[in-house]
Amino acid sequence: RMTVRKALEDLHREGWIERHTGLGTFVGSRINIPMVTRSPADAAHRGAKVRMAVTIYNFGDLQHDWYTPQVLAGIDEVADACGVLVELLGDQERNIDVIGRRLAANRPDVLVMIAPAPWNLPIVGLGQFQQIPVLGTGTRLMPLGVPTVSEDGPQAMSLAVQHLVKQGHRRIGLVCKSDVAPWVYFRREGYLKAMADAGLPEAEELIFWQRYKPTDSFGRARH
Repeated sequence: RMTVRKALEDLHREGWIERHTGLGTFVGSRINIPMVTRSPADAAHRGAKVRMAVTIYNFGDLQHDWYTPQVLAGIDEVADACGVLVELLGDQERNIDVIGRRLAANRPDVLVMIAPAPWNLPIVGLGQFQQIPVLGTGTRLMPLGVPTVSEDGPQAMSLAVQHLVKQGHRRIGLVCKSDVAPWVYFRREGYLKAMADAGLPEAEELIFWQRYKPTDSFGRARH
């Protein structure tokens, strides 16, 4: 029973079914989104250009997304040289049906999600359903197995420690939030490995766990 309930919750969250109190469970509106079959001839038909759809979610939320301007600047810098056509895919109303219809109509070669929030993640499944490769930024996509560029990986922490070692520092500490999110463990892993690689003593005692404070969608601490 618990397994079936969880499966129905996932289907409801992704728009496959709808629930109406007192009436029952019905087929959701997502079933009306057409399935697009892609082939290598598609790109040849459109020319050598690559069509990239880009979604932006937390622009201005410096706690969860401080890098979107730099990512957009990087895309813009190489778009012309690499033959990339970029379309901004708006998600202001968080309406997955609208996004699904736009993806089906425009048929991009790749969907890039920049710092999506948890409630935006069903779009990953929508892109895969339409056979569109999905790329992303930020730690929230990591558990889904989506190719992701993240500032919170062990490599970033390792590079930071290496930089400080080159500056002559030997007693290097780490301040980290006591959260259960994956990025917490990735940071700790990269930090400890870099310290060991540099031949520095056990660094666990130099980790300061900062009290975790949940935030709202604007990055403000909840009281």
